[in-house]
Order: sequence, then structure tokens, then C-alpha cells
Amino acid sequence: MRSLTAAWCDGNSTGNRASEAGKPRRAAAAMQCVAGEKNQDLFLKFHSALFQNQPVEGGSTDLSNEDLAKLAREQGANEATQRCIATGAQVQSAAQAAQQSMNQLSKAVGGQVSTPSVLLEGKKVDVSNPNWLADILKDAK
Repeated sequence: MRSLTAAWCDGNSTGNRASEAGKPRRAAAAMQCVAGEKNQDLFLKFHSALFQNQPVEGGSTDLSNEDLAKLAREQGANEATQRCIATGAQVQSAAQAAQQSMNQLSKAVGGQVSTPSVLLEGKKVDVSNPNWLADILKDAK
């Protein structure tokens, strides 16, 4: 499986607060910092924690870079990873990766980008079928 990061509701700012936009970009950047530890358990725990602690869409609050770093620490991230998140070191890289992902996905699905989008051998899978994953796994045997 290959997971691509896409910042669906991102603004153009690399700011530190929600009012400055950049929320998805900063979360994606934090994920890149955590991924740098090459610890799958930590990565999955942090990914889950991001979803459990995400602000209400359109709300006036958001997690700052420092809040994201604290969340990573609570999941077991080391000090270098926490510093990476707190300083926003991967924000630009995350923005570029998200744009590349959107371009790849758009090309693969003929411009009909949606979430979730699942591709199998380059073709879009109908995820409205409740058995889509079981069908893929059955065919893979």
C-alpha cells in the first residue's frame, strides 16, 4: 500500500496558528518529522493521535506547532523529532509532497480527485462498494 498526503483544505500560509491557514500542511510536516524516526509503531500512534485531536473543521482553534510536538512526545517521539515539529522544519517539504500527490492522483483518475481515492494497478477502485477491500484481497490470493 502507498499512502499519499494531500492537504485538501490548506491555505498558502506556513504560519503557526489556524487563523493563518496551513493546518493540514503543518500536520503533514509533523508526520514527516515523525517518519524520520523510521519507527512504524510511533508513526501509526502519532497518525491516530492527530485524528483523535483534530480541531473542528472551520473552528477557531487549532494545534500549534508546539502542540503538535507535544502530541508527538506523548506518543514517544524523540527530542530531535519534537524540535523538527516545533520549528516547522518540514513544512515546505510537506507542501511540495502534497502537491506532487495531488498531481499524481489527478493524472491517475483523469482529474476526478476525491477522498478517499484507491487505485489498484493504476485504476480507480469503487470504494462505494462495501466489499471493495475484501474483493481486492480475495483477488490477490
